[in-house]
Formats: sequence, C-alpha cells, structure tokens
Amino acid sequence: MTVEFGLETPGERSAVVSLMRAHEWEIDRLDQGEVWVARDDGEVIGVVHGVEVEPRTFYVESVLIREDRRGAGVGSELMRAVASSHQGDVLLGCHDNRVAFYERLGYVGVTEADLSAAERDHAYLNDDLPSREDHVHSMMRFRA
Repeated sequence: MTVEFGLETPGERSAVVSLMRAHEWEIDRLDQGEVWVARDDGEVIGVVHGVEVEPRTFYVESVLIREDRRGAGVGSELMRAVASSHQGDVLLGCHDNRVAFYERLGYVGVTEADLSAAERDHAYLNDDLPSREDHVHSMMRFRA
C-alpha cells in the first residue's frame, strides 16, 4: 500500500464525485477552488475541497475519507499536505467530535468574532455558521 496525496488529476473527478455522493456530501462547488485527494494505487480514498477566500487564507469546505480507510492516518496526512501547500492560514468548520482530531494537527479554535469579513461570509456560505443548537460547528484555524 502506497498512499499518495496531491491535487486531483483530470481523470479523478468521477471518483471524487462518487465518493462524496456515497456519503451524501454536496458536490455543487467542486469546480471552485482546489480538490486534493488521497490515492492508494490510483484509487481515490480521500478528498479535501477548499477555496482561497482572501490572500493567505484557504478555507476547507469538505474533508472526507472512505470509511474503510479511516483511522489509519490518511486524513491526517492529507490535511498536512493541504496545509503545507498553502502559505498563511487554513480555516475550517467541523463538528465537535472532530475538534480533537484537528487540534492534534495544530489547529486552534476560533470564534466568529475572530474571523475576517471574507472568512465569516464564506463560513455562512458553506453553512458552517451560524452554529445552531441542533447542528454545532466549531471553527478551527491552522497558522503556518
């Protein structure tokens, strides 16, 4: 097993869409920004989609690892690859049960008040804000 991480190649879009649809994730904005993949022997096993919302700020909209590959470090390595390729901040919204995962990668929690206008607007566009009692999101930032 050799897992590779990098930007999606033109022939991988259908595999990305299939993985996201299989988990009922939205695919409507995949043509905007960047799609990063984890691939094992050419098979897409993980996806990160994000966009630059302002200079030096990359907003991660989606992170998904195929269920049978979770817990093996694929998500961690994919997120490290994404962060190391962007100078500046990487920002995301996650459910509370994922906060510890992102903290282990060096992300810190931020409040809505800590966000710039562009970051806040994108968090609302991505439905990461407003956080609701029945659907809580935590905003997390990685600073390079």
